[in-house]
Amino acid sequence: MGTNSKLKNCCPKYFQIEKPHLLIVEGKDDYQFFESFLEHLNLQGIQLFCLEGKNNLNNKLKALVRLPNFSLLESIGITRDSDDNPIGAFQSIQSALKNAGLAVPKEELTLAGKNPRISICLIPGINQKGSLEDLCLEAIAEAQDRALDCVDAYFSCLRKNKIKFSKKVFKAKVQVFLASRREYIPDLGIAAKRSVWPWDSHVFAKIKDFLFDLASK
Repeated sequence: MGTNSKLKNCCPKYFQIEKPHLLIVEGKDDYQFFESFLEHLNLQGIQLFCLEGKNNLNNKLKALVRLPNFSLLESIGITRDSDDNPIGAFQSIQSALKNAGLAVPKEELTLAGKNPRISICLIPGINQKGSLEDLCLEAIAEAQDRALDCVDAYFSCLRKNKIKFSKKVFKAKVQVFLASRREYIPDLGIAAKRSVWPWDSHVFAKIKDFLFDLASK
């Protein structure tokens, strides 16, 4: 089944719990990123659920807890970009968990409750503004990919010529970086599928630990 078909099944009306651990992600790119990372880590017991927008967490959690096999879940992990307000993002997830009658972690990356255990992972972190795009670019910088120099030069040129560009600069930088690849890659998620991001980078260590903790017995 293709990824698009999988995403259509992320509506709780059609979604079926098939694995003991559930990872809830924001959107399509996140879905493909984590799907690829889980394959790289050989973690087969984690099932993905795509919110198709972070603002859907509250309603979709309430729907998930009513699914027939919900009681079979051992753990649920929730990921979300820190954006410009990491504390606010964390508190929003806490509120949604409380409204769904689930355990509420007091800290990031700390498992709370049981049957299911709940954990939250902000990207890049509770004390850092940013997004998954920031993390991927940081991993590329660590790998010393020379294309990043060209990416920076491009945006410097835009600024020098007073050309306005997206306020979401790191999302834009990812697009420009992907244009440097020999084969056309339209977005971050497809890049993950094609192993563009260096999975073994220490930049992804936090996410790696989060996933292994989520899948632990």
